[in-house]
Amino acid sequence: MPENKHLRLFLSVLYILLALFVLWISFKYLIGWLAPFIIAFIFSRIIERPVAFFEKKFRFPRPLSSILFTILCYGLIGTALYFVSSKLVNALVMLFDQLRNLDISLLVEKSNISFMSLLSHFPLEIQSFIYSNIESWLSSLVSALQNLIAPIASYTANIATLVPSVLIFVVAAIVSTYFLSCDYNKLRELLLNVLPQKWQERFRQTKKQVSSTLVSYLRALLVLICITFVELAIGLSVLRVSNSILIAAIIAIIDALPILGTGWILLPWAIYSIFTGNYITAIGLAIIYAVVLIIRNLIEPKIVGQHIGLHPLATLFSMYIGLKLFGIVGMFMPIPVALIKQFYEWGYFDFLKRKN
Repeated sequence: MPENKHLRLFLSVLYILLALFVLWISFKYLIGWLAPFIIAFIFSRIIERPVAFFEKKFRFPRPLSSILFTILCYGLIGTALYFVSSKLVNALVMLFDQLRNLDISLLVEKSNISFMSLLSHFPLEIQSFIYSNIESWLSSLVSALQNLIAPIASYTANIATLVPSVLIFVVAAIVSTYFLSCDYNKLRELLLNVLPQKWQERFRQTKKQVSSTLVSYLRALLVLICITFVELAIGLSVLRVSNSILIAAIIAIIDALPILGTGWILLPWAIYSIFTGNYITAIGLAIIYAVVLIIRNLIEPKIVGQHIGLHPLATLFSMYIGLKLFGIVGMFMPIPVALIKQFYEWGYFDFLKRKN
């Protein structure tokens, strides 16, 4: 670093801005291109222990062990996805059948009678206020439903065009997982031989920390799924919903996926319950959604922060900034922030510090 303190400050700020720009480019563009290979790397590390165990204990050739556990890993994932998606499709088919058999005019008449009966118990001032605003509320509700249904219809219409891309993505992930598992040691040695000697130890240290942080994040995600599952199971059981445990498990898994959440299931379910006259169920579902949403937002920064080594406030801040900058993908921002924090503690950024 130069001796001039102003120049040192300028270069330090420039390095930080450059690092943020690279991070932004990586999240915005490269993550989509590299996603199957990132997934392949994660799963190749997950199956590494059983692959190595079979290789040493039973004298299995490593290629055979790798292909065996690659197929087993993706087979389990595919089975789980098929089970969840089939349950969702069956539930949607039943819902559409019920909607198709509804007498809309009779339903509207019954809903209007029930609403007027309920409203008659309120003071006249409140009745007048509701009467004067109900039209705008209904139009807002219709608009919100249209905004909700439009993307779903668009995605449904584009499913056929997405199939080839999804197949290529899956095949690339599976094949890459096999090769990374089969030739991992060779690839690691090749990369180490390319790196200068002084960087090899840092590479090993960095690889170990990245793997540890990803595993810790997945553990935190599993804890959040379990908490959401317990909340949903209790709430749906109180409402006496059939198959409450299974439905709670499916919704909890959906809640962990990017973009989707409990609101995508509970809110349309609550609206349907209102239209079918099940007001207690509708109110109960709304309460469950509010409880899950509030608890999730309160505990997620703390649980994720504890697992990956960040303060809850830093976790919440990085999630919020990531969401604003990169959208849903930015919700994973605590992972690179935790890695940068650890690298700083290891002295990777000592060149930015002022010389004495």
